[in-house]
Amino acid sequence: MTLDIAAIKARADKATAGPWELSPHSIGKGGWISGEHGSYTDIVINAGTDRALTNADFIAHARTDIPALIAALEASEAARVKAEQERDALKEALKMPDADRRQWLLSELVSAKGYFNRVDLCEAFGISIPQASTDIRRFLTAFPGLVEYDKTAKRYARRALEAKP
Repeated sequence: MTLDIAAIKARADKATAGPWELSPHSIGKGGWISGEHGSYTDIVINAGTDRALTNADFIAHARTDIPALIAALEASEAARVKAEQERDALKEALKMPDADRRQWLLSELVSAKGYFNRVDLCEAFGISIPQASTDIRRFLTAFPGLVEYDKTAKRYARRALEAKP
């Protein structure tokens, strides 16, 4: 089964604004579904069973449930696409020579966390502290001014952008 999310979203957008609620009749079994500001829709329920009212309650909640489900689905799809992009980037990084992979990791750490230190390289690649220091010097040469050493935190952190006068 393929869902046409755009068509579902268009139908939801055209419907009376929500939330909707089921308002039972005071006499007998039945009721109506009311929308925005208490205005009544064209949906009137006249049935002699509790099941009809249960179905009407389902319809009334669909006005807010469907947009919420669409938003969750769109967020899930965006997360899936991002994960695929990250996976593809990692696959490409694995093809790089070791020294280039270490440079790539430093740039990713600056982008994602805003900082890195020698231990990040040592733990990720099983290299020595002197080798990590060499790699960081190479990174600093390739990207001058991008990061600066924070003596308190003992790490390299992304340099704050200076406001232009």
